[in-house]
Amino acid sequence: MSFLSKPKAPAPMNVGAVTAASNEQNSANAAQQAAYNRPNQQNQYGSTLSYQQTGTDARGNPIFSQTQNLGEQGTQFAGGFAGLGQQYIQGASDFQANRPDLSGGAALTKAEDYTTANINRQYGIQRDQLDNKLKNQGLQPGTEAYDNAMRNLDNSFGDQKNTMIANTQNQFFNQGLANRNQQASEFNLLQPAAGYAGNTITGPFANVPGINVANTDVAGLYRQNQQDQNNLYNEQMKSYNGMLGGLASIGGTAAEAAAPYLLPMMLSDARAKRDIERVGHLDSGLPIYSYRYVGDNKKQIGVMAQEAEQVAPEAVAEIGGLKHVDYGKLVDALNNGS
Repeated sequence: MSFLSKPKAPAPMNVGAVTAASNEQNSANAAQQAAYNRPNQQNQYGSTLSYQQTGTDARGNPIFSQTQNLGEQGTQFAGGFAGLGQQYIQGASDFQANRPDLSGGAALTKAEDYTTANINRQYGIQRDQLDNKLKNQGLQPGTEAYDNAMRNLDNSFGDQKNTMIANTQNQFFNQGLANRNQQASEFNLLQPAAGYAGNTITGPFANVPGINVANTDVAGLYRQNQQDQNNLYNEQMKSYNGMLGGLASIGGTAAEAAAPYLLPMMLSDARAKRDIERVGHLDSGLPIYSYRYVGDNKKQIGVMAQEAEQVAPEAVAEIGGLKHVDYGKLVDALNNGS
């Protein structure tokens, strides 16, 4: 078994990585819904509308093309009313060519640019203010208190940024959808006489609905995982401190009351012990023994001064001809790789 293996604190949550994962997941959700919203269709006149994914954009979002084929009645109608049909088809082509980009990626990009421009300015101001405040309190970069305060500020702004991106993304999408609907209204008013022609040749087909999928709370999942890791680390530290307290108890009630790094020198010379039995070792390999002091029946646990002196001589001193161990210095030396 191994004693005094000091737990390692979990790494702080990487806000950039969480933001990237959140954006990636939500973009994937939007892309999947975009595909679901494009089923192939056929109207009562035999005309068909089909969609094919032809590639992806720079952000990995799918790009679709659509193909319309005339049924028998549509072909006949187009032959009899070629002028009206061509006018309608040209109008439809112009409508498709000038439609706004309603992809989830477009709205997300605008939301990210808008949010970054606004929140980074606020973040810079508050970070400078916090830096001055901490330095005025005597806390310098690299100290635990300073780094924790800065990390908390980073996490807070990361959460604000994610929330702001999600909200503004929906706003930009809704604006694009409104523009799309306005174009559709203007096109329908342009050719009122082509309604029957359009239904016969190319419809009526169901419109592709806009993307309206709720964002996955990826940041929340990461925060919960971070909290779970912190809770586990805290429990491990309680156990670790309990083990330090156990070693601190060697030498009687005076030692029991001492803090781990204020322990007195404790008699630990092998010549002063009896009934010695090895029961384990520290992570460094230094053996741990159970024993009784000569002239005392109380069972103790600890190291042998002669062995501790080999790995941490600064923790061992000779008092009255017998070697004593400062367990606080010993633990520090072992944790620091001495």
